[in-house]
Amino acid sequence: VKYFETFPLFSSKYLNYKDWKTIHEMQEKKQHLTVEGLKICKDIKQNYNKNRKKFSWDHLSNFYL
Repeated sequence: VKYFETFPLFSSKYLNYKDWKTIHEMQEKKQHLTVEGLKICKDIKQNYNKNRKKFSWDHLSNFYL
């Protein structure tokens, strides 16, 4: 996590990273073990890679700064 926060990705892989980071943080807090947490993890996983339907390129607004 620290590496990708220091050296962020600038493609759609960044969106995958942000989703992965959400699940990683849930695992650190043991929130993925609850029924609600498991549902959130499954919903995020279904949106990975070529299954992604929602794209946001806001992270590129500071690319050249």
